[in-house]
Amino acid sequence: MSIRTAPDDRVHRRRSAGTLEEGDFRRGGTAMQHADDPHIRPAGISPHALGNDTLLHELEQLHRTRHETFLYGSEEALKRHTLRTGQLEAEYLNRFPLRQVTAARTRAGARAREAAARVESLPE
Repeated sequence: MSIRTAPDDRVHRRRSAGTLEEGDFRRGGTAMQHADDPHIRPAGISPHALGNDTLLHELEQLHRTRHETFLYGSEEALKRHTLRTGQLEAEYLNRFPLRQVTAARTRAGARAREAAARVESLPE
């Protein structure tokens, strides 16, 4: 069984049939244990301890990688991604309860878009 490192620092074991099996993760030259291992590291810094800029950056990264994790991540990776996203989003909403909401992102805004699209589609 050979081992290769993926661009995202995951280490894969190549089975004799040529398929890849997700294995340990490497960060900073040390291997993290697989998710089934009881010695796995914590799932990141507490959202409460993050500064506002870092919190927003972490949320952007999670939102950017969500689709790929959903399609190609292991069940454990998807669970962790979902949990971490929920934690960070809850912290963001706690810090910014009066955040700016764009009118187009509300139900009324969606209905207005639908009505405008229906009017545009009417024959003249």
